[in-house]
Amino acid sequence: MKRSSVRVAQWSETREKSYENYCNEILFHRNLQVVFVEDSVYLKDGDEETFLTVVTKPKQTWYEIWKCLKDKFGVTGIIDLKK
Repeated sequence: MKRSSVRVAQWSETREKSYENYCNEILFHRNLQVVFVEDSVYLKDGDEETFLTVVTKPKQTWYEIWKCLKDKFGVTGIIDLKK
């Protein structure tokens, strides 16, 4: 049996990967890219870069980006994009 801390770490990695997938879906449908400059995150649309957020918790990078995308575009993932 795995230790509790190992299970929690694996669950956190899986959850973070899910947020990365949600972000990629949102970005794909909006034809945007994410650009990382140190701890700052920008959205790239063609030649323009717009500031999105500063990552405060590196282990939750994609969760923080997803929250900002959700607030900016009003969608949470692929299900919302198909409406």
